[in-house]
Amino acid sequence: MLAVLWMAACGGHSGGASAGTTHPSPFAGASGASGTLSGAVDAATPSTDAASAFEGGSLAPINQSSATLYSVFPDIYSSAGTLAAITVDLPRIRDLGFDVVYLLPVTPLGQPTGSHPAFGSPYCVHDYYAINPAYGAVQDLVALVESAHAVGLHVILDEVLNHTSWDNALIAQHPEYYLHSDGNPQNVDSIEEAFTFADVAQLDYKTPGNGLATYIVDMLAYWLKTYDVDGFRFDTADDPSGSGRMIPATFWQSLRTQLEAVKPGILMLGEEQDAELNSFTLKRDHRNRATWPAILPG
Repeated sequence: MLAVLWMAACGGHSGGASAGTTHPSPFAGASGASGTLSGAVDAATPSTDAASAFEGGSLAPINQSSATLYSVFPDIYSSAGTLAAITVDLPRIRDLGFDVVYLLPVTPLGQPTGSHPAFGSPYCVHDYYAINPAYGAVQDLVALVESAHAVGLHVILDEVLNHTSWDNALIAQHPEYYLHSDGNPQNVDSIEEAFTFADVAQLDYKTPGNGLATYIVDMLAYWLKTYDVDGFRFDTADDPSGSGRMIPATFWQSLRTQLEAVKPGILMLGEEQDAELNSFTLKRDHRNRATWPAILPG
């Protein structure tokens, strides 16, 4: 049994067409941090310069039949709201009996742009390759993962693959990665919002050959190689639930195969309740929304 305990009050993604519309996530309760974002970058390449910074030792893969996960929202975990503050607390987390530290998104937050709002949500991704400057820098995440491994803990990251912020550089650089209301993949103005969340733009995983799948696989491989993280939790992996989900089952199946080639034994945890995904690709992060917060069977 994979047990997930939602700890350290977590921040949600509120957005949508009107106030009060909330993202279907277990992390409701507090807003994400704001912070000064870096200038425009090439979203197709890492925005950091430490791709080989982590040289930590090896750690056995996560025992996916018995692991317990400790979820951390860096903004409100400590008064500092930084990755460094989590690092110094790792021995305490281990001594509580946990095996895995699960970090909510560590990427920079999207900001309002044009007619598109922002709500301080960590699930509104400005740059898939960067670290939120309010949390620290490359070396801070390197140190966190290295220190976790040194005390016998694994680390997984929350990843948002379904949508991006409207100020993400991919909007301008690769509009073909997004879903368009008029079917024109080059028309930035026709990019659709994700579900009813006004702060995020919907990515398109259903158009063959648009390049998005390759970009996403390369991006996730970067985090595995650069920081030696031990897996990921994927937001909105099955939304809407079933065969009409925005990210098809075929993508998830291919993703596991490709990421296992980078680092065998990784944990892929999904916000999903569908046996089709759970059977071959993703571990469920919940079974019933009404049970949050709880220790849930995998």
